Amino acid sequence: MATRMALKMDQNYFTRVSLGFAGIAEYILRYIAASMKDGLDPKTIRNHWGTVSLIWNAALAQKYVDAVVPKPKLPRRAEVKRKFFTLADVANIISASQGESLTFYWLVAETGLRSGELAGLKLTDIDGERLTVNQSVWGGKEQSPKTNSAIRTLALSPQLVTLLWEQIARQTTKKHGFLFSSKSGTPRDMNVFRKRKMGKSLKSLEIPQAGFHAFRHFNVALMDALRVPLKTIQERIGHALTGSFTLDVYGGKPDWEPNREAARLIANEIERAVSEVAAKAKAAVVGSLSAIGEEIDSISSCKSLN
Repeated sequence: MATRMALKMDQNYFTRVSLGFAGIAEYILRYIAASMKDGLDPKTIRNHWGTVSLIWNAALAQKYVDAVVPKPKLPRRAEVKRKFFTLADVANIISASQGESLTFYWLVAETGLRSGELAGLKLTDIDGERLTVNQSVWGGKEQSPKTNSAIRTLALSPQLVTLLWEQIARQTTKKHGFLFSSKSGTPRDMNVFRKRKMGKSLKSLEIPQAGFHAFRHFNVALMDALRVPLKTIQERIGHALTGSFTLDVYGGKPDWEPNREAARLIANEIERAVSEVAAKAKAAVVGSLSAIGEEIDSISSCKSLN
């Protein structure tokens, strides 16, 4: 899609320029300069150059042209700051949710599943304290997970198991096979959910907008802080390599007990943070009621004096 869009824009600019024209390099340089002046995203400008370069190289290979276009000075890619949720963010999101949404947010926070993996979860993928990732959904279509390592089984905490069985009961009543689905039973469109549901929730909680990957970053960061073994983090998150030659080559088969312990540790931290949010909310309500009571007493005293 990005290539088609870039090609369309390039065609608009080069409408009157023949690829065989000797001054094509000048036009390219002017186009890049104009794009930078107009504030076009550096990544987009580089994509446009990539498209033009591919077309030119294809023409060169077929001998339609006889010279290489000199590469223009391209803008640097802007550094993208990874967005991730803190434990406080996750606790506030979960505290503000209930029912299916509460289950969804706790699940993604505890497991760090990718959005496509979440959309592809079926009721049959939950077996007691085990959740197995067998597929993902992209563009509404079921497909194999991102990599072989993405096909995995994760341990679930007792807290999450309880929430999931409530969700399974809801979906079973609706006769839907997916764990999270649309009204018609098709896999949930995660992009739509993020924009319409999650985005509104983040805005109301005054949490910077972010996607589901922010939960994944949170999950990995929390496991690291909890001193979960690197090999266990790799197995739970579905990454192909740990970065350690010894672990990757000689690590052996996944060990279930560390997986279970990781789930327990993560859930306990989330539960503790959620309890703190609830305690603060309760204290705020009590404080407000106390202030109202004092105001009423003050008014009553004034009336008595009069």
